Amino acid sequence: MKLDADQLLTLLTIAETGSISEAATRLERGQPAVSERMRRLTKVVGEPLYRREFGRIVLTPLGQMLLPEIQQLRSQLGNIEKILERHRSLTSGDLRIATTSLIAKYFLPTYLKRFQEAHPNINIYIKSGVTFWERISLSDLDAFFFEGGMEIPTIPQSFEIIPWIRDEIVAILHPEHPLANQSSFCLTDLENFPLIWREPSSGVRKILEAALLEKRVQPMHLGSSTF
Repeated sequence: MKLDADQLLTLLTIAETGSISEAATRLERGQPAVSERMRRLTKVVGEPLYRREFGRIVLTPLGQMLLPEIQQLRSQLGNIEKILERHRSLTSGDLRIATTSLIAKYFLPTYLKRFQEAHPNINIYIKSGVTFWERISLSDLDAFFFEGGMEIPTIPQSFEIIPWIRDEIVAILHPEHPLANQSSFCLTDLENFPLIWREPSSGVRKILEAALLEKRVQPMHLGSSTF
């Protein structure tokens, strides 16, 4: 006999309420049904996971050990329900997107315009920038766009990472710059020149910094720019 998710979640509810009857009320099940779930769970585990103490139910040491994992199971099942709910409502509802400012400004607008024309009943919500990333729950999002090389939050297993657009990083030089008339130059040629960088959180900047570090090039920093 294998572990059953409903049995584990019932145990979690009992632990939270401290009572079989209260757990049954919360789960909208009869008390005998809840007791039967616990009987089957005890049989699978091989020992009780809770005991009665001073009129309340408390978890045994093994039950306490399992509690964080069961809480995570409930969270994951909740994420699955959200995904299925969004899938069922593709013809109407909300599309929630998080993205970097660069992608929000220069890449997404054209695609979102086409999407909204094809799906006029879907509301689009966008959060852009880096400052809020630590506070967002990716399970509440439908899509997350970011630049390669960026430090991003932990991606839930329900997400799939798909390369979307490949772009190139180009150097912008003053017409009188010593390198401007060259048809090509290497990263090592930048070492003796000051650079104006993107902001520190920029994925483009991080990619370039990694490439320069690999070549052991340390260009002069003139400052940062946001655009």
